[in-house]
Amino acid sequence: MPEKFNWKPLADDISKADRILILPHISADGDSICSSFALSLWLKSMGKNPVVVFEEEIEDRLTFLVPDDIEYYVVPNMPEGEFELAVAVDAATFERLGKRGELFRDAAKNCKIDHHVIVDSFGKKNYENPNWSANCEGLWELFNNECFCFYDIEEVLRGRIAYYLYTGLLTDTGGFAYANTTENTLLVASKLIPYVKDNAELHFRLFDATTKEKVALKSRAFSKLEFALDGRVVFLEITDEDFEATDSVYDDANDFVSDMRTIEGVRVAAFARPNRNGSGIKVSMRSAGDIDVAEFTQSIGGGGHKNAAGADYAGSFEEVKEKIIKWME
Repeated sequence: MPEKFNWKPLADDISKADRILILPHISADGDSICSSFALSLWLKSMGKNPVVVFEEEIEDRLTFLVPDDIEYYVVPNMPEGEFELAVAVDAATFERLGKRGELFRDAAKNCKIDHHVIVDSFGKKNYENPNWSANCEGLWELFNNECFCFYDIEEVLRGRIAYYLYTGLLTDTGGFAYANTTENTLLVASKLIPYVKDNAELHFRLFDATTKEKVALKSRAFSKLEFALDGRVVFLEITDEDFEATDSVYDDANDFVSDMRTIEGVRVAAFARPNRNGSGIKVSMRSAGDIDVAEFTQSIGGGGHKNAAGADYAGSFEEVKEKIIKWME
């Protein structure tokens, strides 16, 4: 995997395009959302007309990131007309585009920009580097390649773009605390943080702010933790009944698997909840050290990073637990 890409072919596609489609992965997280809007603002700085399409509504705690001057849609609403270029951001596989996959394929040209372990180079052009801590780190490289110059953009717009790039880095590194944080990550962050007016407030909104409903859900859920292999593996499954009983929502459980991994002695945490489309369960995994949970999730149709991965699974969590224990053994 090269440290730097030749971005000129993509730059040529951008220069010839007007209406450009941007597609983040399903269940868009902070990095995926920030990648979409940073790229949109950057394209607008060049006089382009970007359009973002999300698979689901953005979770409430991240709606503060939505700009009021970017055209975006949420499935089942879809934009009309044709696109000269489609860009998939932060999507490891074509399946991670969900119902928007045909929009990607119908565009005259398309490309993929991604930082996950590469399992599906589905774009006509692919810029994939698992050494990027976040997709926004890859976009920083794009914005500063020889074909463009980030610092030539008008100051106010440059500041807005930098804010999104920094926020994307912050979310995917857990506040620069995860193992994916590299020297380059911190170097890029140092270039961006001067544009962030209140880093402490941003950090609070991303990592600390909570609701009474989420606290109630966590209390109910964590009473159901199950341990295996002498406490090295921890499992948790929550159901629609748990959400209903606490008046909570799907995204209130997003951080649970990371909290499970912090339990002393745990090397692998596996968490399941009903997936958004009702067709099965969403399995999320976290691990410590050299345990590669992406290797496991790929075996059940998912993917991700070495220490953070997931999959949509049509079977039961009991089946997944059995597979995990056998894999760990």
